[in-house]
Amino acid sequence: MKEICVHGHFYQPTRVNPWTDQLEPQPSAAPFRDWNERVAFECYAPNMAARLLDDDGKLRGTRNNYAGITFDIGPTLLSWIAAQRPVILDGLRIADRRSQERFGRGSAIAQPYHHPILPLCDDADRVTEVQWGLAVFERVFERPADGIWLSETAVDLPTLETVASAGISFVILAPHQILSIRDEAGNWTDATEETSANRAFKIALPSGRSVSALVYDGATSRAVAFEGLLDDGGRFAERLMGAADDTGLTVVATDGESYGHHHKFGEMALAYALDRIEASGEARLTNAASWLERNPPTVEARILDPSSWSCSHGVGRWFEDCGCRMDPGNGWHQRWRGPLRAAFETLRDGARAALQPLGEGLFSDPATARDAYGEVIGRKEVFATWYPDHAGVEPDLERAWAWLEVHRHLLAMFTSCAWFFDEVTGIEPIQNIRHAACAAGQLRLLCGVDLTPQLLADLEAIPGNLGVEPLLEAVDTYSVAPEVISERPAFYLPERRAGVLLPVSALGGEGPIGSLDGARDFIDSLARSGMSLWQILPLVPTDDLGSPYSSWSTLSGNPDLVGLAGCDRVGLLAGAAELPHRERVDYALTRDLKRPQVLAAAQALLDRPDHPWAAELARFIERASWATEAATFYALKRAHGGAPWWEWPEALRRFEPDAVEGFLKEHNKDMELWRAALFLFEHQWGAVRRYAMARGVRLVGDMPIYVGRDSVDVWANQGLFELNADGAPLRVAGVPPDAYSETGQLWGNPLFDWEAMARDGYQWWIERVSRTLEHCDALRIDHFIGFARYWAVPAEAEDAREGSWIPGPGRAVFDAISKALGHLPLIAEDLGSVDETTIALRDALGLPGMKVIQFGLDGNPDNPHRADAHTPLSVVYTGTHDGPTARGWWEAQDPGAQEWLNLANDGREAARAMTKIALDSESFWAIVPLQDLLELDDSARMNRPGTMEENWVWRAPVGSLGEDVTGAMRAEVVRSGRSLTAAPS
Repeated sequence: MKEICVHGHFYQPTRVNPWTDQLEPQPSAAPFRDWNERVAFECYAPNMAARLLDDDGKLRGTRNNYAGITFDIGPTLLSWIAAQRPVILDGLRIADRRSQERFGRGSAIAQPYHHPILPLCDDADRVTEVQWGLAVFERVFERPADGIWLSETAVDLPTLETVASAGISFVILAPHQILSIRDEAGNWTDATEETSANRAFKIALPSGRSVSALVYDGATSRAVAFEGLLDDGGRFAERLMGAADDTGLTVVATDGESYGHHHKFGEMALAYALDRIEASGEARLTNAASWLERNPPTVEARILDPSSWSCSHGVGRWFEDCGCRMDPGNGWHQRWRGPLRAAFETLRDGARAALQPLGEGLFSDPATARDAYGEVIGRKEVFATWYPDHAGVEPDLERAWAWLEVHRHLLAMFTSCAWFFDEVTGIEPIQNIRHAACAAGQLRLLCGVDLTPQLLADLEAIPGNLGVEPLLEAVDTYSVAPEVISERPAFYLPERRAGVLLPVSALGGEGPIGSLDGARDFIDSLARSGMSLWQILPLVPTDDLGSPYSSWSTLSGNPDLVGLAGCDRVGLLAGAAELPHRERVDYALTRDLKRPQVLAAAQALLDRPDHPWAAELARFIERASWATEAATFYALKRAHGGAPWWEWPEALRRFEPDAVEGFLKEHNKDMELWRAALFLFEHQWGAVRRYAMARGVRLVGDMPIYVGRDSVDVWANQGLFELNADGAPLRVAGVPPDAYSETGQLWGNPLFDWEAMARDGYQWWIERVSRTLEHCDALRIDHFIGFARYWAVPAEAEDAREGSWIPGPGRAVFDAISKALGHLPLIAEDLGSVDETTIALRDALGLPGMKVIQFGLDGNPDNPHRADAHTPLSVVYTGTHDGPTARGWWEAQDPGAQEWLNLANDGREAARAMTKIALDSESFWAIVPLQDLLELDDSARMNRPGTMEENWVWRAPVGSLGEDVTGAMRAEVVRSGRSLTAAPS
């Protein structure tokens, strides 16, 4: 049977400020902040859940394209993805694991760290670039790399020697890079594209080693990239299968950005083609590592040394005016290429000479330490544990880090993009000069050696087409450390977006509660309406009345939201029972009828070690210690008839390890069952996250500041709360009297012992925020005021009026979280009794606050919620889940107020007007509760603070998001400049 191997090379140059390692805004990427954001939206995300449509244009499934192809991701791009789009990183890892299960070998291969032209590197740089790339690969994919994609497929024998000595077995080359082929008689004949393409060869090296070269089909690859082959997925599939007629194998290799960025909907064409090939019966998919393992090359070949895919003159494009250029019509020469490289080489050699004496004291072996730095590059938080293994006779942690960072920038200045295009003053050469200047500046600070004058002189002599002033300006700017190296605020301003607030429990569909089965349809509705945000309420298990703000496990997802149809599709339910639809959420029915089915699916998974999800469950159990703890608490509650933990036997109440272990010996099955149910939620929600990201929809989560007393959070961490020896709270949380309640709100949550948390380095908060962000892309911190000051009420008080304000921990918590996790996409819920300390803390952290249209319609010129008082660093809402709907708010106003407001003639019109005000706001994100989008009255309200009944029960009416609603909304989103795509998708 024919075999088809598609390779995607995914890479973006760094474009960072070298002093801060942060991307700066790039207006050319509009409407996105920078090109990484844009290409992720158009390509990297869609390929992890590419849509498959039926003949009627309806969604029939999705495909993780990465799992069906061979792919490499640039290490610097991977670093950005890990920090800014971790859900894409999850998709890549899942794809690699699935490909191992399917093909026997993983689909991911490595790439040199900075995308240099390896044949033009000296021996030291070539080794370091490969070692760093392999180290990042292994850290991300948790396995060694089988193959490596060489930047621009640039190759020579020293490059292959470096690759082979690093343990890499294969590379991918273009047909013209095979110079000659040895036949069975031992004779060498000149290779042609016809005799090289879609084959693999053994490349013998002078050292006695060898490397396999898998050669791609040049004609078909060009058709993908440049000839519109992705315009038709069916034609793409036929071309791939037809190209295998001669050898039984087709290999195509292109920029991965072809699939969605360079060619709109290219990811769907790829998904369709892969699906068509699998269904054809005449061909099957494979990846490079798997095919080579089954077909080790025996035919020997020689490479064209040096050569690359993108320069017909070998590697001249990166050091001489060889004639290769992007636009021959502009009349520009490229005589600047050689002098630019020479300037960098002079800087590199001078810097190495200056660094060497210092390195000999800082490191036991400076060269080995430099090559190993890839293990911790960009992760200063773990450098302290890495450095002792490499420390020399004069160890100094900070100077060792700085020494290695100078080397990093010296390597970054050879990134290939600087020479690929036509003019030396382009953004790509300037970026490399930024790294060169930064290296010179850091060297001066570290060693007192100033190489900047030589660099300036060398750059000034370059024969540019448009002069060299921008080059010199870049050196002047980036060779000097900023007075304060300002790190990016916790939340930088991204593109303007619009979105909807809707709890998962409120999704329409079958059963007594919204479920993850309906999430994909809702995401599609958002995409059709031009909206690209979905804000949810906490995904945690609720209390018996449905409140997600009173959970017994803040780290858990809610198994009651698991989609039964999804479990049925993978054989974990023998046909899900038809649960009665309820127009409003019925939590009792959910517990009595739905939860047993979720647990039955969990038990089926436990009983089937051969199930496709079994390995993922094992991985979940190994890594999610929180799940074992939560499931143990669940089992204990069951065993004690639902009694709160402070009524359990003393040893269990005190969370004594021996007592807990003894309990589990008898009740382990209960624990394992709930833990498996938690996994089902995580698995399904992970798929929802990836699909949302693939459709361009970002998920906004919600995290209450406080936790319930009868929770695993308090039980397992009693020393972190204000409790007495019996586990009873000394003081509890609440808020003073406000617009919602004359007596305030007595929430009853135990207060944190902030001093104890500080002694522990706020580890509990670090874990909580990290875990919550596994469910979303941005996170609203509910009751943010509590970090500035909090209302403490004596535990015996009858209502909240007896409380008092206590100063909170301030930014210390966020500094600890940021140090551990990096900068975070947090939104401060700064509503209610906000004082200057709360505003000061919010602003010091660089966090956006909330603006609420309902709150700003009182005519007060000093009201920060007035539409004309909004600032870009904020998120605007028409209303919140705790307040009335927009229509309900309007209808509650007396006729005189309605006339004075002059907003609308009726409630529906008022909802539309308030939505328009929100969309037109200066706030970078605008979020509208679905009830307001549907213009519903106050019977659709989600929560009435201070009341216990009929909260959290509203559900979206079935069929409410029809074309009339989504079409009208899309027009408003486009009009207000909040659309990321101009046309329906």
